[in-house]
Amino acid sequence: MKLKVLEFRKLTTSDLFDDYYNDGYAWSRIYEYPAVINRIKSHVPDCSTAKIHNSSWGFEGIHVKFKEQLDLLSPSCVHSDIKHSTLPKTCVYDIRYPSETLKDFDVVVNVSTMEEVSFDHDKILFNLLSQVSNKGYFIATFDLPGLQLEKIEDMLKKKLDISGEALNGVNSHLPNPTCKHLNVGIMVLNILK
Repeated sequence: MKLKVLEFRKLTTSDLFDDYYNDGYAWSRIYEYPAVINRIKSHVPDCSTAKIHNSSWGFEGIHVKFKEQLDLLSPSCVHSDIKHSTLPKTCVYDIRYPSETLKDFDVVVNVSTMEEVSFDHDKILFNLLSQVSNKGYFIATFDLPGLQLEKIEDMLKKKLDISGEALNGVNSHLPNPTCKHLNVGIMVLNILK
């Protein structure tokens, strides 16, 4: 599998946000969710036919809003997490392990979850990348510190771009001072098998 790194950087204060995802607390989601949707729209010519896997999707609240937006974007979405959901188009999947059934997606999405899992993040990334079809895309966001950055940089053979004023819990449009030590990053990879 060959990877083309299209984007691997910290989000900055100049990135777009959307108050639709404002839950009064999740300072980064107002940036992450629109960033993911915008990248899907810019890289996938016809989103209405795209097969999308929203891994580790999140079960409730603003996560459901994001799920609904992806479902509007494409009728061929599946949303997975380690807990069962009664919502349509959801399934149980643990990103620490390869999947026999989740495969051949045009886009695989992972929003701020890899860094939360106590496991080798490069192995998690490999499991998710293996679900992407040839010429498909992997789009992820992640918290820093948190992501095992050196492992991911080694895997991608690229250093994280940190130019601009890094977004954090204090300078976010939705401030959350308890997260002042956190930044958020994005990666967009094109998979060539």
